[in-house]
Amino acid sequence: MPIDEVRKVCVVGAGRMGSGISLQCAVAGYETAVFDISDEALQQAPARHRGIAERLVALGSLGQSEVDAGLARITFTKDAGQAAENADLLSESVPEVLELKRRVHAQFDQLCPSHTIMTTNTSSLLVSEIEGSVRRGDRFAALHFHGFRTVVDIMRGPRTSAKTVEVLRRFARSLQGETKIAQQQSVVGQYQKVADAASEARQVAQMLRLAYQEGLNALSLRELPDFLDPLKMPPWA
Repeated sequence: MPIDEVRKVCVVGAGRMGSGISLQCAVAGYETAVFDISDEALQQAPARHRGIAERLVALGSLGQSEVDAGLARITFTKDAGQAAENADLLSESVPEVLELKRRVHAQFDQLCPSHTIMTTNTSSLLVSEIEGSVRRGDRFAALHFHGFRTVVDIMRGPRTSAKTVEVLRRFARSLQGETKIAQQQSVVGQYQKVADAASEARQVAQMLRLAYQEGLNALSLRELPDFLDPLKMPPWA
């Protein structure tokens, strides 16, 4: 069920990760605008959404009525202003290139309403390296998705407010995912730091199994190898 603070989500990036995130938001009841500068990416996105949805329905993770309602909530645009209009939360999933992410966030910082929470789906860059490009540092964080309705990491930046973290926590839970709030500023850094702690390693292992058991390894596990080596994870049961 959508939270009160978020009605519209702007997803920047219509690739594999952006498509998974936008579908997840739309199925959860959020109006979702997908922005990309590439005509090809935008043209391919609806078919990518349908492909993900078909697999989820086949797995029993979603009902067809949920899929139909969710797909109806998604719009696609090359107009950044249109995508940002009335957005309450922005999720960025552009390639892991620091200067590109900084340019994207600087652009949308100018376009989004003042209350919009801006997030990055980065899996390797520091939040502090990106958030310096925006004025709203108190409303900026990393929100990293591991898969559909599985695990979402929330990573604070130097200026991220406690209120922003709490809204993101409730937003992630509204998507029916498990949340982990990291003290460190990057997912890779987080997991490397807990690799020597057995209890933390077990917790991470459990979270990764959730992603695997959802049957979405083709969509999400390509994000995980960076974490597996430091943790020396055993094969999943």
